[in-house]
Amino acid sequence: MMRLLFLRLFPLLKFRISGPSMLPTYKQGDRILVCPWMRHIEMNDIIALFAPESDRVMIKRVTKKQGSLFFVEGDNKQESTDSRVFGMIGKDRVLGRVIYRFS
Repeated sequence: MMRLLFLRLFPLLKFRISGPSMLPTYKQGDRILVCPWMRHIEMNDIIALFAPESDRVMIKRVTKKQGSLFFVEGDNKQESTDSRVFGMIGKDRVLGRVIYRFS
């Protein structure tokens, strides 16, 4: 009962990883939970964000932080489209922090 109440008050978002940009941390087909109400973002956190050019969801690691701006990169830098291409992202583009992975 308490768990159900908690999930209704604090919902989690579910995503499936597609693409190699976060290898080896996340691989194709991994499923993750994102906590949208945990919006305090620190260096090295893995976050879900809306891509700057679209509303496509991306999963990236925060590598730099300047106020409410974040520089994000994929763990597999050779295969990642990230802040090295599109620049820093604002906090308004962040969906939340990745809190759990299950394969």
